[in-house]
This record gives sequence, C-alpha cells and structure tokens, in this order.
Amino acid sequence: MSNEPLLEKLKAMNPEGGYRTVGRVKDAHGLKGEIWVVLFAGHADWLEELRETGGFLLAATEDVSSEDDLKGAVTEYTLKGAKPHKNGIILQSPDLADRTAAEKLRGKFLVIPDCYLEADEGEEFYLSEVEGFKIVEGDKVLGQVVGFTSNVAQDLLIVSLEKDARPGVKSGDEIEIPFVEAIVVGVDAESESLEVELPPGLIEVQLGLDRDEPGDTESEDVESEDAESAEDEMFGDEDE
Repeated sequence: MSNEPLLEKLKAMNPEGGYRTVGRVKDAHGLKGEIWVVLFAGHADWLEELRETGGFLLAATEDVSSEDDLKGAVTEYTLKGAKPHKNGIILQSPDLADRTAAEKLRGKFLVIPDCYLEADEGEEFYLSEVEGFKIVEGDKVLGQVVGFTSNVAQDLLIVSLEKDARPGVKSGDEIEIPFVEAIVVGVDAESESLEVELPPGLIEVQLGLDRDEPGDTESEDVESEDAESAEDEMFGDEDE
C-alpha cells in the first residue's frame, strides 16, 4: 500500500493542494473487507471522481487540509468498488482481505482533494465553492456562509449573520439556510455572493425572535403562522 502513486496522481489533479476530511469509517461491512464510511454531508456528489481516481486516502486525524498534512498521516488504498449506503458510502479495496482487516480501520477519516468538489463550467456549484460567500437579500448583506450541514432531505448553508440582519439579530448569530433554488435564487462567483429570497420568519424562528410581547395575541398568531410556514419549508411537513 505505497502512498506514492495515488498521491502523485492527486497532486497533478489538484494543483491548489487543498484537502479535506469528508467522513469517518463507522464499521466493517460484510465479510469481504468492505468499510462503511459515514459522510459528514450525508452524501457524496464526488463519488464518480473517486472511482475515476481508483484509490482513496484514510487518515488517523481529521486535521488534514494541505499536501504537507498528508505526509506520514495518510494511507492509500486501491479502490475496487464504491457505492452509496444510508448516510455514507461502502468502499471495497483489494488491500483489505477480510472483515478483520476492515474493522481495524474503524475511526479513520476519509480524505479527498478539493478538486473533487469543484464544478465544471455549466454545472451546479458544490457547497465547498460557496464557503465564505456573502448572503444578500435585495440590497442588504445578511451575513456570510461559514459552513455546511444536511437534514437528509437537503443541503443547508450555515450562515453567520450581520448585526440587525433582522430586528434583534446580533453579529455572529448563526442560522441554517436550505441550499435550494427556491431560496438561493442567484450565485455571483465574481462578487462571491449568493442572492436569497428567504421565507418569512426563517431567521426569526431559528433565533427565537418570533415571539412578540405578551398580550399582543393577533401579532403572535400572525408571526406563529409565518414561523410555522418557514419551518415547514425548511424541514418538510411531517404530516405529508
């Protein structure tokens, strides 16, 4: 299991030299040396790139972000097969002869190059490409994308808000915005910004700002309906 062939190939494919951990080995799968990797995002848009490369990297630590970090920290495995499974992927390698060998990798981190997460011209943007982008609503900057997560149904942008993005919002308050066309209506790579049209109450309900002064029943009812609508749009209606 020499590191050189795959690392040299990735170096040529990934001239910027950035890497990231995208999941962790949960357990062995089956009896033939397969491993189940649970992915932090819950899915792998980059699975085809992994298959084309023909190998994968596992690290003992999550702190891998550059070529320098790879040295002595990762082990290369030849890829025989890869397929989605639940909230992750199953990887098979001829380097893993049986379940016992696979079980020894429990807790290791799957590392991929940043080039796996770059969209080709004309394709949709990957989440990693909009990290750091401003969130703009009309003429107002609401905040900045600082990370990502998923609620299984959809990808979510973690946004650090500007002060007074809505009344009562403090600088650094964080919310989650669904990364869907109905809400993220425009992407400007040149200005590094995302144009959004947020459902009424989406920010307020997440920060607990949707509660009016006691006694204002009519206002409470209206805001409660708006908050419930925003919550349904974001997380789905459980009654459906």
